[in-house]
Amino acid sequence: DCASFPCANGGTCQDGINDYSCTCPPGYNGKNCSAPVSKCEHNPCHNGATCHERNNRYVCECARGYGGLNCQFLLPEQPQGPVIVDFTEKYTEGPNTQFPWIAVCAGIILVLMLLLGCAAVVVCVRLKMQKRHRQPDACRSETETMNNLANCQREKDISISVIGATQIKNTNKKVDFHSDNNADKNGYKVR
Repeated sequence: DCASFPCANGGTCQDGINDYSCTCPPGYNGKNCSAPVSKCEHNPCHNGATCHERNNRYVCECARGYGGLNCQFLLPEQPQGPVIVDFTEKYTEGPNTQFPWIAVCAGIILVLMLLLGCAAVVVCVRLKMQKRHRQPDACRSETETMNNLANCQREKDISISVIGATQIKNTNKKVDFHSDNNADKNGYKVR
């Protein structure tokens, strides 16, 4: 009977008396190995869950209070009362539960006070810097005059100390440097 190759999906045929039997590869069963093994056959779902086969895979429908792919996790107790689901958080409505407006307002006020404090510090620092720069401007002309006088006196002192007081002679005579003939008349000797 195996001459007609009755076993599908790679199953191996074994002849019997007026009959045959197929040894199916993993994932198939049935007389001819034509039926895929049910994904729920080995009871993958736990804790009383119901197994459903969809799109060549299994899905567990968990009993109340359990979760996970195979319903293996015990979930925390469900909250009492209606639950409002938000995209970011879940809030439980109850008699004493309300939105924390006081905390939100206090946080906003705290941030505003912090910003105002920082702005006040910046303004104070700038005012002090401007005062420091204005004070030297008011006295600048007097300071420059005194510095110029001091510089003149210092240059005079330096020239005297370098040349020496005995070598300086002021004759207040007019000297003609272009004419060599009159050098003896003026009291200068030509070298």
